[in-house]
Amino acid sequence: MRSVTALLALTLLGGCAKSIKPSGPVLTPYERARDFGVQFSGAKYIGAAHTDAPVLPFMAFGATYDLDIAVGLKDDRWDMIELARLQRPDQPGRPMWVVIESRAGSKEQALIANVDEINGWMPELPLYRKSGGLEVEDRTTSDGLDIRVKYDNIDNQRVELILQGDPPEKLARKRNGNTMGHSSNDLLAVLDVSSSNSLFKADVRIDDKNVRARKVAAILPLQFALTQTQGGIARGEYRQELGKEIPFGKNAEFDLATKWEPPPPPPPEPVIPAPKNPATEEVMLLAMDQWTPVPDKDKKKALDAQETKLDVCLVAATIADPAYQGLVKADFHVKKGAPWEITIAGDSTGTELVWSCVQETIAGWKFDEKLDGSIHVDLAKFPAGYAGETDAEKAWIAANPAPAEDKPMTRPEEKKPEEKKPMTRPEEKKPEGSDLPEEGEDLLDGEGAMDDDAKAAAMSDAVMRAFTSIHRMADGTDVQQDWKVKRTGDRVWVWQDSGMRKMTYEFLVLSDALELHSIRVENWGQANPAFSMTFSPALPDLSRPFSGKVTSKFVMDVGGQQSHATGTAVAESTETGAKVTITPTAPDWASSRPMISQIDIKNGVPNVLVRMAK
Repeated sequence: MRSVTALLALTLLGGCAKSIKPSGPVLTPYERARDFGVQFSGAKYIGAAHTDAPVLPFMAFGATYDLDIAVGLKDDRWDMIELARLQRPDQPGRPMWVVIESRAGSKEQALIANVDEINGWMPELPLYRKSGGLEVEDRTTSDGLDIRVKYDNIDNQRVELILQGDPPEKLARKRNGNTMGHSSNDLLAVLDVSSSNSLFKADVRIDDKNVRARKVAAILPLQFALTQTQGGIARGEYRQELGKEIPFGKNAEFDLATKWEPPPPPPPEPVIPAPKNPATEEVMLLAMDQWTPVPDKDKKKALDAQETKLDVCLVAATIADPAYQGLVKADFHVKKGAPWEITIAGDSTGTELVWSCVQETIAGWKFDEKLDGSIHVDLAKFPAGYAGETDAEKAWIAANPAPAEDKPMTRPEEKKPEEKKPMTRPEEKKPEGSDLPEEGEDLLDGEGAMDDDAKAAAMSDAVMRAFTSIHRMADGTDVQQDWKVKRTGDRVWVWQDSGMRKMTYEFLVLSDALELHSIRVENWGQANPAFSMTFSPALPDLSRPFSGKVTSKFVMDVGGQQSHATGTAVAESTETGAKVTITPTAPDWASSRPMISQIDIKNGVPNVLVRMAK
């Protein structure tokens, strides 16, 4: 019965319920590499900065749920209830449960969790919140999910849930999830729905009344178990109160903490699915170590037959970064003529652009129906003489030595006739007191000259400041977050780390201007960033006046999956600061959520108001 339900769900999602069906990336790897290189804004600055703090025009957010159970309701008051599970640093191995409720009609969302001072938990999300009273009893076994939930909702109504079904284990081929209209007045959001499965039981009681799940295409109840990541930028109001002054030297730092890197989650235990009914034509996938590798002869023949080679990924990487180098190691299964379970090895190097390109390229390959087994492929690019940094790189280079270069034959060099020196007149002696440099000669060259860093320091006495952001919450209270600032070479990094979530803004340094290139959000315990947003060209320095309008493109990545949304960002100066208009162009559900950020700088303090433009 469960297999029939899952098959019916896939059929409906692929047919008449296209409005909620996940799609693929909105850009190809080539388009991504072509349009999103690192480049300055090209803005013409016409005045000095109004603040010493790097201006943050938007607050990003990102959250990875290793389990998210969503039930769409047939109710006049509530549209959907979600129960989400996250990893937490303070109690490893004991997850944090969160309920997200969506109202009917407006589809505004509220958050409920057992968190002290809940407004301080991800204050970048402009949601109403309620703390305490959430009871979750997880009875899940190897036979399937079984979760019981009790809590009082945001309207103080008693809610009870019984949720049962198979876990979401099968990796989806298309993962760009639809937001289904939720928080359309608050968030420009993108989703990575990595896997899903239909629940076979979702009992919901609100105020001691049974509430049924609404149906997709009038047949299938809208009740799913998912693994997904959400991310984006949010509506909100905040100001940046200035803190410690930091010299704007080439390697100036304000770094009070060791740089935090989210540790990778522990590898899951291999799961061998129970035998399937052949009538469903589902492929039974085994753990990698239980597959027989495809023989080298058959492997070479199969790879040579592919029209699109992995070399296209090196081309895309080189367009994005001419100095690209790295080793990408990929494994996948071949069954019934198609690749399955495409994974990138943990010891791969290179960039996420190449990893994603390799996965997408392999996913498009077709194989002989008789081929059955596992295939490993490597994609490497290293400069001549490179010895490798990681063990994997060193092993690959040792196994694949560069061919020796043939030296061309040369003949003995002929002796050239001695050149006649032109006649010169004796050097004229300069009169005393005429020790000025000749035209074009540097005053600082020679003894006592300054090096490049000293010259740069002499040209600018600029400073930058760390700051504290003060957020106005939905209930009218204020929450503050302390930010750190660090300059390394031609980059300035600005970050805020709550322990469970880290936000990082990357600025390009142009003289003493700071131009925003990217935003990144990481969750504790997750190997992939929850969200990232890249601007190309970079946004101009919003702390100083500039002429005209500056247009950039942006792209959003979520859950380690690239190019889930794209659009344009237009920046312009105002009398008191700047304005940035974000216009998404794809996918459809993102294009209906344009945003405007208004930055007003008063007495050196940036005040930011972000609102939906519609």
